[in-house]
Amino acid sequence: MPKGSNLLKRGRAKPSPVIVVDYGRPLVTLEKPEHDANPQAEIKPGTVISDYKTKDKDADRWLETDQGWIFVGVTGKGAIKDPAVLEFGKHDHHRNRLMARMPRLRGYRYGRSVDFPASVNAPSKMTNTGTKQIDCSSFTWCALSWMYDVGGIASYKRHQIIDTPDPWSAIRNAEIMNVASKTGEGAPSGIGIYLVQTWHSPHEFKHGHQLLVFIHGRTDHNILQASSHPQRADQAPVWLDGSPAWTVYVGNSDRERGYRVPASIHARWAKLKDCDPFGGV
Repeated sequence: MPKGSNLLKRGRAKPSPVIVVDYGRPLVTLEKPEHDANPQAEIKPGTVISDYKTKDKDADRWLETDQGWIFVGVTGKGAIKDPAVLEFGKHDHHRNRLMARMPRLRGYRYGRSVDFPASVNAPSKMTNTGTKQIDCSSFTWCALSWMYDVGGIASYKRHQIIDTPDPWSAIRNAEIMNVASKTGEGAPSGIGIYLVQTWHSPHEFKHGHQLLVFIHGRTDHNILQASSHPQRADQAPVWLDGSPAWTVYVGNSDRERGYRVPASIHARWAKLKDCDPFGGV
């Protein structure tokens, strides 16, 4: 917004913070709100910017920050394919912090030779390995790390169910890390984002799976997961409808029925807390 705007003089509320979307490279700012302007600085992906002004110029929308100008889109034409930033005002903060990181997983597929992005708090020997593989629980660990900036080898092992006799240690770990508002068994219900652990035979540690369930309403939900299913393994993570989750946009929901757990499956869940724009709970 131009300096001296009448809207600001009338006491317009400060705009919502924005988070820099992660495409695996820094965001380059410009010296002026012009596409051919000289670069000024680089901003790390995942950075939250709360002090900025908005300027519309020739149908383009720009943000003026203390590190330079950021192009954010074309006014009046809806969202652009690869937005530079996401605004926190529309959705819950933990959802936006997660979605801002999803483009970092472009080109990944399901696999056990895990390749954590450097932005995830994970063991160094499994970070930037170059395999472009992710499995179900490693993806949900990415999600928790991106949402809340949690980490630590003890938490990582509990989440990955390593060196523990507890098949539900990932759910317990969400409580220990203080990112779960409540936990339960079976199918979760109620609007929110849930970490879900399932097993065919929990006491034998057979056929386990972790996923994120987004519940939008009584009969409206979506699933985000890295799956070994043959129709899903060539792209990970994916949404419920099979669409790849490599953009900041949420896939199509199932609006016909609520989330259900088959009778043959044992499940427990943790409802994830919302957070502030910086990941604090």
